[in-house]
Amino acid sequence: MRATRHAFRFVACVAVLSCMLGCSDRTEPQASSSAGKTIRSYQVEQVPVEPDPGYTLSPGETAESWQTYVTFPDLGARVALERTEVTHHNRPGSSYTDEYGLDTGSVKVQWLDVGRLLWIRWSDIPQGSGCFTSDGHVILEVSDGEFRELFRDHHGSHGRSGWSGWGSADLGIRWDRGTRRIIMTKTVRSWYADDEKRIPLSTWRAVPNYHTTAYVRDVTTREVRRYEIRDGRLHGGDGYRVAELGEGEYPLSEVADYFESDVATLRRNSPRLRDVDRCSGTVVLAASLAPHVMRTYEQASDISGDSYEDGVLVQDGAFLRYAPRSPVAGTSRDPRPYKVVHVFVALCDNKYQGIVPVPAKLGNGQDPHNNLYWGAMYGVKTFFKNSPHWTPRELPEKRTPAADEMDDRATLDECVFKSVGLTPPVYVVARAWNGRYIKNCIGRFLHAAAGQMNADVLVNDSGNALRIDAGGASDMVCFIGHNGFMDGQIFGFPEGAMQPNPECAVVLACKSHESFASHLKLLKCPPLITTTGLMAPEAYTLDAIIRSWAKGQPPARVRKAAAAAYAKYQRISQTAAERLFAAASESGR
Repeated sequence: MRATRHAFRFVACVAVLSCMLGCSDRTEPQASSSAGKTIRSYQVEQVPVEPDPGYTLSPGETAESWQTYVTFPDLGARVALERTEVTHHNRPGSSYTDEYGLDTGSVKVQWLDVGRLLWIRWSDIPQGSGCFTSDGHVILEVSDGEFRELFRDHHGSHGRSGWSGWGSADLGIRWDRGTRRIIMTKTVRSWYADDEKRIPLSTWRAVPNYHTTAYVRDVTTREVRRYEIRDGRLHGGDGYRVAELGEGEYPLSEVADYFESDVATLRRNSPRLRDVDRCSGTVVLAASLAPHVMRTYEQASDISGDSYEDGVLVQDGAFLRYAPRSPVAGTSRDPRPYKVVHVFVALCDNKYQGIVPVPAKLGNGQDPHNNLYWGAMYGVKTFFKNSPHWTPRELPEKRTPAADEMDDRATLDECVFKSVGLTPPVYVVARAWNGRYIKNCIGRFLHAAAGQMNADVLVNDSGNALRIDAGGASDMVCFIGHNGFMDGQIFGFPEGAMQPNPECAVVLACKSHESFASHLKLLKCPPLITTTGLMAPEAYTLDAIIRSWAKGQPPARVRKAAAAAYAKYQRISQTAAERLFAAASESGR
């Protein structure tokens, strides 16, 4: 299929795949009628568009870009899915092609409820040696010859990190005729091996394919949500979550820690656990779930050139509804003539974090001056110190760590920078946390996002003493480092938000969107920028985000700025970089 797709893209420019529209993968094709029009088939169409103007091609590089649509000829309507990008590298002695975005051969369309509900799903072209892949989903309600978009989501579906870890996620959707509800089941499986028991739910056992033994975690979780359709929108989303623990038997306390719960809750949700201290097999983790937050149309796809009317995308007789656009708004606080960004940096640590090891000097989590995320060339302190956009501010006094920061070893260094050329000016307060205490660092970051961890810093600002309120009193809070959620429970999780709290948060860590976004939204601190895949959380991206945000640019522009910086320093395409970042939903707080 890959060869065919290349042929019609490059030869015909506009590609068309005609397919019969069936009820499911296992039923005979059939047609359906909508307002007197019969839907007999669909086409997958790729239309050439201009490559992203924000990406600067290097000498010898050329780029091509296509917008993919599912077209319904019988209705004269089409639905935009996602772009596909190709970059050709032609250099002396080296010629190769990079492909990103939607794989047209993966597009499937089927009825959930014949004549009324359509499900479109697709996969992206796998990336890297780990074959990192994402899946997209759209549910459309067919009415009066038009399509109303009820649901759109885009999530990581597969990835592998060497021999020691891999994960997969699958979203299944069906229509329950009895309850007249849409049932969504997301199944996530993670497999991880290590020579030490660093994470919960791991047991010492053989790894046959690699002829070794290790501490192995092999856990599958399922989230089941139920939605009803009213007034052209999905309502509800209630459901439950279960874990398949496999053959291993684990203490209840370990299961509770891993899933950020407690033993009492597990026993309440799973009656069979009431009189035992260890468990295996299937465990109900939650009787109810927080509402699913869908990625907006703008986040899930590049839709340059399409038009909007009051939050509705208007396109060829079909309309796709998504949240009305609005800026990320902060809560009210006492006015001050500057903005404050508090950056929590968890130092890279080969010993205490579940990361792919880096050189020993860069991965010493107790040595901030040489650490990858702090004192190295692209670490926060060094990069900001050398940047023309920032000037360091002297700290005339040594800060005394708060009692909840464990002890004086928790925060190892601190610096403050003031912006150049921004109005109002921005102060960046950055603190380096001992890599051993990354879970405490993340807990403090979440407390700050909730407005609960205020911290003041006294600086010498051009000869004048200035006390800056940071922490929970900041305008933005940021976390940089390893995604500690991947290693288990976070210490000191906040119970709720206080007002006012920071207006937004940024998390530069691998796959931070799926780990942090829902927590930040519950804490009323919208995630301005998070990530969807593996990445290098270095300071050039943070610098671009802060300066774009300080200029009042909307989340989509901030995302482009972050991607541009990441593409420049990582030497990848702008398109690939943008796919790595998720922006705020632009639907307010």
